[in-house]
Amino acid sequence: ALKLVISECKPKAKIVDICEKGDAFIRE
Repeated sequence: ALKLVISECKPKAKIVDICEKGDAFIRE
């Protein structure tokens, strides 16, 4: 699941953004 979130996030995105999107994806 984390790989999918990282793939969706841009490579330039910060780690914090990835964590925030990951939490939102898991919650949804």
